Amino acid sequence: MEREYRLYDEMMKEKKEKLGILEGAYDEVVRRIRDRIKSMRGTNDYKRFLKNSILWAVSIIGSRELMIMVSKADESITRELISELGLNAVVNTTNEDILGAVVSSMDGSVRVDATLDSRLGLMEHQIKTLLARLASSG
Repeated sequence: MEREYRLYDEMMKEKKEKLGILEGAYDEVVRRIRDRIKSMRGTNDYKRFLKNSILWAVSIIGSRELMIMVSKADESITRELISELGLNAVVNTTNEDILGAVVSSMDGSVRVDATLDSRLGLMEHQIKTLLARLASSG
């Protein structure tokens, strides 16, 4: 019986180690994605990212009358996008370095976190599954 316990203990240690490696790989992927998007600030690619984030939120909220919170660094580009998209929106800024936007209906009843961190969080399981598959195929 003791042999089975030791075997089980070793299997659990190995699983824990693999999970730790997977978590580290996930953290590294997220860091690199965040750094890449952040380095794009001021480019048309970043503008497209921010536009897509806002449009995603608009599709969920179902209104073109909005409150949009962005980083101070993104205020002017957000005002351009509001004009381009024909939105009736109030822009609020934050000192936090968020990538993307937090968009709310004008009455605040619906709020969509369309930031990069939130959207990556929604994809966490898929990213980890992909990393696990890549690790096992290597």
